[in-house]
This record gives sequence, structure tokens and C-alpha cells, in this order.
Amino acid sequence: MQKNMETNGTEKNSKAMNINNLIIAIEALPSNAKEQKDSLFADIYTVVAQAVARKVPQKSILEQLAAAGLKLHPIRFRQMMEKECLRRMECGETVVCKVCGQVAVSQTGSTTMTDALAQDGISGDHKVES
Repeated sequence: MQKNMETNGTEKNSKAMNINNLIIAIEALPSNAKEQKDSLFADIYTVVAQAVARKVPQKSILEQLAAAGLKLHPIRFRQMMEKECLRRMECGETVVCKVCGQVAVSQTGSTTMTDALAQDGISGDHKVES
């Protein structure tokens, strides 16, 4: 009977180890390319928004992003900017230019960023993916 209890204990430990290994393996799976791009863009959004507020040409920003592996079409860039801007506004975050101190995103939803992007050759309304 003692051996039977030891066997059950070993089986439980083995099952727990298999579950833990499975959890680790699933957590290590890479997300799809779109999710990776969205995540990277969210991480660098503040710096990009500050660059836009400083009137850095969009082409220069896109070139730097592409060099870092985040190649975006100008319209997709604007969509991602708008989407991240809205997400941050919902969270109550604001982006402030480090140079001039101007708020790049106001609580009312108007953005100097969107205006700057429009002046840089991308204008018109584009739907933002949710």
C-alpha cells in the first residue's frame, strides 16, 4: 500500500511538472506579426509623438522605424498614432513635448500630433482599427 501511495505522489508531481512546462511553453510562444508591431509601437509611442510635435518630418520617423524593423506605410503609421493616442486618452495619459512643454494630446481629444501629421502630407479621415 505504501508503494501505491508513492506511485500516486510521483504521478501527481509528474503531472504538475508537465502542466508547468506547458504553461512556460505557451507563454513563450511569439504573438503574430501585427501584435508584435502594435506592441513595439505602443512602447515607442511617446518618443514618436514628441518627435511629431517637434515637427520632425514623418518620412524621417518612418525611415528610423523601418531601420529598427518596424516598416509602416504612412497611412498605417497615422492609424497607429491615432489608435494609440485614443487608447492613452482613455487611460488619462498625456504626452508632453520635452522641448517646448506643449501637450501633444489634450483631454478633449484634439491633438497637435494629428494636425502635424496632416501638415506632413497625410490628411483626411482614416478609420482607426480597434
